Formats: sequence, C-alpha cells, structure tokens
Amino acid sequence: MKENKNKLFLKLAAVQILPMLILIVCAVIVGFSPFSDSIEDEIKSKLASVARLTSSSLKEVYDGDFSLRDGRFYIGENDLTNVYSIVDNIKKDTKADITLFVDNVRALTTVQGKTGDRLTGSVLENDEIIKAVYSGEEFYVKDLDLQGTLYYAYYIPFSCNANGSISGMVFAGINSESAENSKWTALNKIGIIFYIIVVVSALILLLYTRRIARQLMNIKNYIGGLSKSHFNSEMNEDVLKRNDEIGDLGRYAVEVGDVVNSLINTDPLTGLYNRRAGESEFKKLLERSLSPDEYYISAMLDIDFFKTLNDRFGHDYGDQVLVGVSDIMRAYSSGCGFVCRWGGEEFLIGLCCTKERSEEVFENILGDIRQIAEDDPGKPLITATIGAAYYKSNKDMYEMVNKSDECLYKGKNNGRNQIVTFFDA
Repeated sequence: MKENKNKLFLKLAAVQILPMLILIVCAVIVGFSPFSDSIEDEIKSKLASVARLTSSSLKEVYDGDFSLRDGRFYIGENDLTNVYSIVDNIKKDTKADITLFVDNVRALTTVQGKTGDRLTGSVLENDEIIKAVYSGEEFYVKDLDLQGTLYYAYYIPFSCNANGSISGMVFAGINSESAENSKWTALNKIGIIFYIIVVVSALILLLYTRRIARQLMNIKNYIGGLSKSHFNSEMNEDVLKRNDEIGDLGRYAVEVGDVVNSLINTDPLTGLYNRRAGESEFKKLLERSLSPDEYYISAMLDIDFFKTLNDRFGHDYGDQVLVGVSDIMRAYSSGCGFVCRWGGEEFLIGLCCTKERSEEVFENILGDIRQIAEDDPGKPLITATIGAAYYKSNKDMYEMVNKSDECLYKGKNNGRNQIVTFFDA
C-alpha cells in the first residue's frame, strides 16, 4: 500500500507540478528582459528629471554663462567655486550624483574618486558625449566608467543666458551596482511568489493520501496562524524532519512566515515601522539603561494642515509628502531611537538620548520638513508640530505616548509649527 501511495504521489507530481514549474521558470526567463528594460527606462527617466531639475534650479537663482576664470567657476558674475551646497542638496533629495561642466571640465560635482575626493577639476574624455551635448542634444549612457566606478549617466546642455547659447553641461548619474541591485531585489520578490505557488499546489496534490493529509494539515495550521499574525507558532517537527517534498514544503512555509513577519511590521508607503511594530520597538527602547544625562523620550509628530494639502493637491502629492517626512525622521533618529507611522499623518518617535541631542533631532526634522516644497513652485510651505515627553524612568508606554500626544495638541492649538515638551518630575 505504501508503495502504491508513493507511485500515485510521483505520478501526480510529474503530471501537474513539473509542468507548472517549467511554465513558471519559462515565464520568469521570458519576462526578465522586459522587466530589466522597464527598470532601466525608469532609471533613465529619473536621471533626466534630476538633470533638468538641476538646470532649472540654477536658472531660477543665477543668470549668465558657465565659465572658468583663473581656475575659478562662475555662473555669470557669481563665483560658485567650491560651493557644493547646490549639488549636495540635490543629491540628498534625489539620491543621484550631480556634476556641472564647463566645456569638459567638472566645475562642481558630488562624484568621488577612489580616494574619496571629489572629481572637481577633472575632465570628461568621452568625445561622443561632449559633441552631442554641445550640439544641443541630451545624452544617456549605461555603465559609464568614472575612475573605475560604473554609472548610469544622463547629460543635458545648459544655457542660462538671453541668447540661449550652450555654455555647459549638467550630469546626473546613479551607481550601476546600486541599479543592478534594485533589479535583483525585484526578481527575488518574484522568486518568493514562485515558492508560494509551488507550496500551495503541492499541498493540494498531497491531500490524496491519509498519511500525507495529516502532514499537510500541520502545514495548513501553521500558515493559518500566520494569516492571523500568530508568528510564535511552530511547525510540527515530524514535517520538518521529512527528507522529501513535504518536508521541503514545511521548511518553505517557515521561510515565508519569516518574510511575512517582516513585511507585516512595515508601513508599505513610508517604509517605517507600522503601529504594531512601533509598540514593540518602544517596549524594547524602555529596556535600555540610561546614563545620568539621558532620558526616555516619547514624541508625536503631526504634519500641519495635511488634510487641506490632500484636498488641494491630491493624494499622490500627499503620499509624496508623507514619504519625504518619513525619510527625514528616519535619517535624524537613526542611532538613538526609532520612528513609526502611528496613523495617517501622525508619527511616533521614540528616543533614548540626552535632552540636547533630542532637541537637535527635533529641530533638524522640522527644519528639513519646511524645505520639502522649497523647489516645488505652487506648493505651500509644509510644517509639522512635535509633542515630546521626557522621562527618567521607564513608565508605562501608553502613559508616555499619551503625554506626548497632549503636548502635540497643545502645540497645534497654539499655532502649530513648533515643539512642545513635558518633563516628568
């Protein structure tokens, strides 16, 4: 009887699973090239936008030609030699490297050489690019070699004078390795879907036998627990000890559970912890030991007039603002705490640090938020309000959060765009 069951299982696997696997593998192979091309098109489009943004930003502020005089870089009569704030700010906002060229000389750049020094003063030796751009064309190239580092690069001509003559070039580029990594990350997600399909299909087939059905029921119970967020469930040891396809299915389910556990703790829009994970992180924060000058800090941040912003400019722009605010908070809280999306446009910041450090974090966050719409004509100033509660002992988490929420609403009622604090006696 056992031999017959094995034969049935092998026949069913051969007739249904193997063709399905071949179909999925073929679909992945056939679809990889268009998928890769689509990613590259997105990269090209982004770089073109960054280059044009750089050009338009310069034109709004300065008037005149790019020029090098006595080894110094000018736009018109404005000496911008070593004034890297322009390109550095654009790189910070877009994650793309920026270079301003006079002829083929890099006058200002964020690109660094192998020693970590900027490539300012170095020359572009690609005649094809130079000829095309100074003829008025935009030029895109993949895997451009910049001193041993490959870039996806986009070049556009620059003109900042009345007669429209070309006086320079603007370069926007992304490290090729980073771009390739993004492709493989996306492909890995497809791989996860592939494994899930295999697991579910195999489960259906194995239900034909009583013994296998019992093993599959264990797997089913485990996955059911995941669907209800019971991540502490354990897979039956009898399933995991199997050295056949059912054992593989059980182990795959455990791997999928680990992935789902990670995904379920993350807000899909902002990439921050969601509220569930934020509560867990706050409890971990309260387990840290304090030095004499440190505090446990609970802070609530709310974007001012966010509903009005959504109503006027649409939810797409509202989402863009949420992502921008999240990136700012994540950057400044790193190393001393965490950030989670508490709900809507409200965020919880948990810190364990000195009063001075926290003030610096909060001021920097509010300062950068005010700059979100700075280069976006027609958009209003974006501000936020923070309510922060400071404690020397690890009180109940919800008591701390409620107190910071009270401070937040005081700030909102007193005009917004401010920080309101409370210190536990």
